Amino acid sequence: MVSIIVPNYNHAAFLSERMNSILSQRYVDYEIILLDDCSSDASLSVMESYKDDPHVKAIVANEQNSGSPYLQWKKGMELASGEFIWIAESDDSCTPDLLETAMQAFTACKETVLWFCASRRTNAKGRSTGLHPNQKGEVAFRMNGRKFVQAKMRNKNMVVNASSAVFRRKEALQVQNGWEQMSGYGDYMFWIGLASFGKVEYCAQEMNFFRFHGSNRTAKMLASAKGINETTITDRFLFANGIISSRELFWRDVNSLYRIKYKMSRLPGTEEAEARINPGHMMKLAVKLKRLWRRASGKD
Repeated sequence: MVSIIVPNYNHAAFLSERMNSILSQRYVDYEIILLDDCSSDASLSVMESYKDDPHVKAIVANEQNSGSPYLQWKKGMELASGEFIWIAESDDSCTPDLLETAMQAFTACKETVLWFCASRRTNAKGRSTGLHPNQKGEVAFRMNGRKFVQAKMRNKNMVVNASSAVFRRKEALQVQNGWEQMSGYGDYMFWIGLASFGKVEYCAQEMNFFRFHGSNRTAKMLASAKGINETTITDRFLFANGIISSRELFWRDVNSLYRIKYKMSRLPGTEEAEARINPGHMMKLAVKLKRLWRRASGKD
């Protein structure tokens, strides 16, 4: 059985579409766990409208916001009864064959711990904006999890959206790298940790529709100081586990420094800081850092 976890925060406008896409799945051996993280809109009312559906196992509403979507993921996993988990984000949608295709893959290979499909991005109105850029040019594969992280995850998160993925619950609950305490990059850490338990399969068929909009957590994190901090934490995890080299870590730190400087320069009342941090200065800093690296590497 598949336990479908629907974590929600202020997505009342999209919940019915999400639920309809779940209830229209051709694979029907599943339970649904609806989680609301103290929404201020009509989300809970929309959820309650599905309470009599036989697939709905539980509707759980937090009295205060958890502060992390990944704490909600973990709560859902702990409440789940199924061998497999599908985290169907509340603002996304999918085709009716997503679960069926995933379960066929798990049946074909018992070592697979994570399956995911191609994700087509959509805007707030559901209009397609194309295949997610992190998956462009990729073809279907099944590979060892360690190789997957090395080949596909060192420079980007290829599992771009949780709604595109189905995974084994037992192994998921064994991932212990701090992923659930993060606010935006916990999914990246989670997929990397999960991959270490077996094989990973990618289906290049676009069955998941990833809604990318202004209130979307991913969109916010990409532009936030917290996102910069979590990127740094993730980079150090990759380095500690031999996924990236010291050279790669160095240049990622440089990139994070640029992003922090830019964020500081955009704060209100920091005209003086903005004057100090201009493109010319940044270019000079980059040249100096490159020279330092070449000397440290013995290339000068």
